[in-house]
Amino acid sequence: MSKPSSITNLIWGVFVAFCTTLFLFQEVSAYAQTTNDGGVAPDYNTCMALASGADPNQAVDYANQWMAQQQNGAAIHCLATAQLKLGQFGEAAGLITELAAVQPAQQLGRKAALLGQAGQIWEQGGDLSKAIESYGESLKIDPQNPQVWKSRAIAYARQKQWQQVIKDLDFSHALDTKNVDTLVLRATAYRYVNQWDRANNDIARALRLDPISVAAFLERGNIKSSQGNHEGAREDWTKVTSLGPGTPQASIAERNLQKLQQLQSSTN
Repeated sequence: MSKPSSITNLIWGVFVAFCTTLFLFQEVSAYAQTTNDGGVAPDYNTCMALASGADPNQAVDYANQWMAQQQNGAAIHCLATAQLKLGQFGEAAGLITELAAVQPAQQLGRKAALLGQAGQIWEQGGDLSKAIESYGESLKIDPQNPQVWKSRAIAYARQKQWQQVIKDLDFSHALDTKNVDTLVLRATAYRYVNQWDRANNDIARALRLDPISVAAFLERGNIKSSQGNHEGAREDWTKVTSLGPGTPQASIAERNLQKLQQLQSSTN
C-alpha cells in the first residue's frame, strides 16, 4: 500500500490557520489596544471589527487614514490584520515584523509574540524559509513558548525535515507535556524516520491523555499500515470515521480505507 495520508498536512491545513488567528487576536491585540498613557485606543476596536470580518478593504482605508494622523502600533496591527484577511500574507507579515523591530527593550515578550505571529503568517502564505526564520528569532527571545516550537516544527514538517521536527517537538513537549497534538505530530515524524517504538510510545501517551483523539487514532492507523498491519490500520481508521464524522481526520481515514480496499482487491 502507498504511504498513508499524513497527519502533517491535516495539522498544517487546520491547526496553523487557526493558530495564526489565535496569535493575531489574543497574544498581540491586548497591547495594540493600549495608548501611550495606558488607556484604550478607541479606533482599534472599530478598525479590527472591519478587518476581521465585516469589510477588510474598508479596514485598510481606515487604518491608513489613522496612520496618516497618528503612526502607532494599533493602527499598524489593524492594517496587518486586514491584509491577512485579504490573503496579502507577505504584506501582513512584513508589517508585523517591522512592528516587532521597533518594540522597546523592556517589551521583549511582546517582540517575541509579534515575531511568532509573523512566522505563522509567512507560513500560511507558503514562505516556509521566512516562517522558520521568524520563529527562530522569536525563540531566541522567548525559548519557553511551546506554541512557537510546535509551529516551527510544523514548518519543518512541510519541508520533510523530520529530525528537526523531532528536535523542536522535544522542546515543545518538555514545556507542555499534556499537549496531544504535539505527541501526535512527533509520532508522525518518528514514523517517517522508521523509529517505530518511539512513534508507538507517543501515540499511546496521546491516547492516555485523550482516549477519543481522532488525530491519534488516525496516526496509529498510519503507523500500523506502514509496518504492514493492514487489519489493525483498518480498525483504527474505521474508528476515526465513527468518532469524528465530517472532520478532516475522517476524510483522510476514508481515503486510506479506500486505498486499502483497492490494494486488497488487486491482490485477490
